[in-house]
Amino acid sequence: MLVLLLPIVGLASYQKMTFQTDYLNNVFAPDFQINEKSDGSVQVKYNVTELEYKASDEDIDAFDLRFSEHYSASAFGRNMLPKHSFLVEAKPEDLEVVSKNLFQTEQVNDFRVSRSLQRGRKFRCTPRNAVQNINLNNDDFHDNLDKDFYSVEYLGDLNGKPISRITTTAFAYSQEKNQLEVKLAPQFDIKSKSSNQVKVLSNDSNAISLTPQNNHILIVSPRVFIKDLKYFAHWKRKLGFRVTILAKDQLGETANQIKDSLAKIYHNPKTKYSFAILVGDEEIFPTFYKFTSSSSKTPSDLPYFTFGGQGDFIPDVFYGRFVVRSNSDLRGQIFKILEYEAGNYHNAAALLNGMVIASNEGYQPSDEDYAKTIATQLKHNHKSRFAYLFQGDQSATNKNILRALSVGNYWISYFGHGSGYDWSSTNEYFGVEDLKNMGVPMVKPVIIDVACQNGRFEDGRFGESFMNLYVNNKPSGATAYYGGSVNISWHPPAIMSTGIELYRHAYGLHFLGQALLGGQLYLANNFSDVSEIKDNFTWFHLFGDPSMRLRHGPPKSLKIYKKDGYLVFHHKEGSLKKQRVVFHNNKNKFIIRYTNDVGAVKIPAEQGIQNYSILSKGFRYYEGQL
Repeated sequence: MLVLLLPIVGLASYQKMTFQTDYLNNVFAPDFQINEKSDGSVQVKYNVTELEYKASDEDIDAFDLRFSEHYSASAFGRNMLPKHSFLVEAKPEDLEVVSKNLFQTEQVNDFRVSRSLQRGRKFRCTPRNAVQNINLNNDDFHDNLDKDFYSVEYLGDLNGKPISRITTTAFAYSQEKNQLEVKLAPQFDIKSKSSNQVKVLSNDSNAISLTPQNNHILIVSPRVFIKDLKYFAHWKRKLGFRVTILAKDQLGETANQIKDSLAKIYHNPKTKYSFAILVGDEEIFPTFYKFTSSSSKTPSDLPYFTFGGQGDFIPDVFYGRFVVRSNSDLRGQIFKILEYEAGNYHNAAALLNGMVIASNEGYQPSDEDYAKTIATQLKHNHKSRFAYLFQGDQSATNKNILRALSVGNYWISYFGHGSGYDWSSTNEYFGVEDLKNMGVPMVKPVIIDVACQNGRFEDGRFGESFMNLYVNNKPSGATAYYGGSVNISWHPPAIMSTGIELYRHAYGLHFLGQALLGGQLYLANNFSDVSEIKDNFTWFHLFGDPSMRLRHGPPKSLKIYKKDGYLVFHHKEGSLKKQRVVFHNNKNKFIIRYTNDVGAVKIPAEQGIQNYSILSKGFRYYEGQL
């Protein structure tokens, strides 16, 4: 029996429609659960007693739905039905899925489910008047979902392990009938066709191979840059890495030749690597030009590092590129990485600073919603201070952006439009020519840029300009940059951006490349259309070092406490002796002291001392408040 509370069109808050079922007569059962069974199978169970809905602000005369912890993010033009996805280690043909209890059904008539429209624009940078055609006959996002309420899709090979995504739902919708169908208590049993256990990967960073397989960094570069790269390699070896530098002509001249050589090196147990850096822009070092939904020639380094054969789009290593044209460019990027990792700052207070910039566009969530999610995560996880610059409240001005950049930040997230040469979703134009006015901040940020075209490997592009900026003959700009090389879609890149910090904190990821791949895998768990997920992997590129160690708050293994006027640091491996501690006062002045043999440092008596930073084990900052 269905009890439906009729909606009031235009009401912003969610209301509930409730359902009653005699199945197991258990209204107290969880509304959704995934159980790994003792026989090696995985069981997905629903208990749909209520469904939240509200009038859509974007799709007129339609309703947004919300259920449990399911996502509703769908491909452009598709109905936004609540779904749940998780990753397993298997190929689709090796899995058997048995659906149960699909007979208990309720239909909600004259009820239109909203579609993902984005004001008629599939891509962020499609002109406002270039409205995309929407196929009104698309009832769902998979051909078999109406019938089976589940799908199994292959994502690729990750370090020799096949990765598939299982998606389930209790809901279906027919545009033709204008009818929502609700399965009240569906159950899906997922079994392996062999004797192996079905291994769920989504909640295990080790299982999903976010942990590097070894400490080997492979650098491939034109010979002109190798002398400067030796200095970078020396630094990374001091941090415990094994580093190999190869001249590009040793691997080949074309992208395909280089890819074959990279694969051979990777598959050789003696030379296998976990991190890779290519050196040069796309004129100096070739890239691939792949077909995606927004361009038939998308510049992408992803194919270099997918070693799983046909259909594989998950990289097997953490990779990046030093997008440079000159030795001066390369030296500036190396300087900033060493500065970031070594903590060579006379004032590290800016390591607590972050900035989010967002357009006044987007819907469920909006760009502002995504930006606030990022800032909230970072503030909670790392005690960060954030500048919120939003086009909607007129705070995203040229002056405010430059002010925030000039004081220094460790993390910047942008959500909006780009042309390849600017951040377009600001209240005043902010482009390449404005960067020189940011000065030389003490802390140069990691930038996650959800915008079109800024991340192409070309001289003069916005990402390249951030990375190779000099001000007063000193390296400035950004320490690392992650952006898209062509027009990108609306929600998938933004979902990925939020996932970077979620995975980074949840799994305690140390390296930038880990966090970026984590964000992409988070997208795979929280968006409906695999083709758009694949596009996102292809679009986005790291300008910088994937092995760069990220700033974190104190881990559980580090104990910090005050005793008799001292601040004491103790790591699980022992006391942190002879480490530099920087104390900061409320005027951003600092006092440097060093821990003694038992890891203790005298707290300065000066008034106004509020924060401290410790450079632990030669490369990594921890921050805190007294």
